[in-house]
Amino acid sequence: MGTSTPNKGQKNKSPLVPSFLDDDNSDKENNQKQSPDEINDNNNQEVNPNYTDTNRFKDSRTNFSRFASSGGRDTNSLKKALSQYVSSATGGSKNAATRMKSSKIVAGRLLSLFNNINNKGLTDTLKTYNLDQLASQPINQILTDLINIICLKDITGGDIDQGIARDSAFETLDEICSKIDNIEDLERYPIHTILEIFITNTIKDRVINDIGLKEIKYPEKTKDIDFIESQLDYFIEDAVEKSLSKHLDKDNHITDKAINSIINSIYESSFEVIRILGEENESL
Repeated sequence: MGTSTPNKGQKNKSPLVPSFLDDDNSDKENNQKQSPDEINDNNNQEVNPNYTDTNRFKDSRTNFSRFASSGGRDTNSLKKALSQYVSSATGGSKNAATRMKSSKIVAGRLLSLFNNINNKGLTDTLKTYNLDQLASQPINQILTDLINIICLKDITGGDIDQGIARDSAFETLDEICSKIDNIEDLERYPIHTILEIFITNTIKDRVINDIGLKEIKYPEKTKDIDFIESQLDYFIEDAVEKSLSKHLDKDNHITDKAINSIINSIYESSFEVIRILGEENESL
């Protein structure tokens, strides 16, 4: 997940928790930043939770706690926790996606940036953004500057929401840089993979902030923490991959006008897959 700095409100210090996620503030931001006015475009199938009710995460937290205390082996509790998180705590997939405001902004900018790099090449992309001066820098520095200037500038949302988006953007950058050696590699790097990394990380961090901090005790051993995170990663990544396959054209035939709609659909569909998989698990 990004940083290994533990959350100050957590008794069992855990590398699973990014430093920007503060247990003392998580419920406060959830209540202040989300209101029925922000989700007024939901259809009748969405259930709007009571945003002043700090207990709306109780059931999903209970099951996430069971999953964490098992050292990541109780995957049934994980699936149930995530399904309840979407269906009950946030009020459905539309509402869950609505809460990802900063992440959706950055995801759209990432999609636009790397769509240009794939189709125009890096040199012409830099010209498009009037950043020709970056061309002489090492490839890793070019990418870092592009992410900062193009993707992370002036993003909106709550402090935690922005922190999640920023952390995930640099996680994605690290992954890209670890796989490329030159400009040609970058220009061929699949957009599908970039979005899968970023969206998976943002959803995971949002979930941990909402149900993975308060009253959750993680195992002491690092290997158990790593296994918990790998299980959480696997489940969310699977949902995101299914959604990307449905909504993203792998041939990169994407117009700038369609980007926001595509990103919103991917997030909403990812949360819906998470909800359905959890409910299917309960019926077994």
